[in-house]
Amino acid sequence: MFSRRDAYLFLVDDLLLLIIRGWSHFAGPGAFRLRAPMYSVPDLQRAFASTSIEWRKIGEVLIAAANATPATVPEDMRRVFLDLLRD
Repeated sequence: MFSRRDAYLFLVDDLLLLIIRGWSHFAGPGAFRLRAPMYSVPDLQRAFASTSIEWRKIGEVLIAAANATPATVPEDMRRVFLDLLRD
């Protein structure tokens, strides 16, 4: 039987995969679109390779992405990303 816990883990894994796949392009051929590719790409790659799991890893990738993007990420969103590191 498929429990709620199983569904939760399935959702988190899929969300993590979606985020990593989306940002992987910017750590490769799309790097020219980042704020400072020399610094942003290694930060993104470290977040992708992190041994953290679930929400913590999602937070690591989103923080690296927020720092890499030329757009301004609102401070309240950054706090949400940092809160994910505490899970």
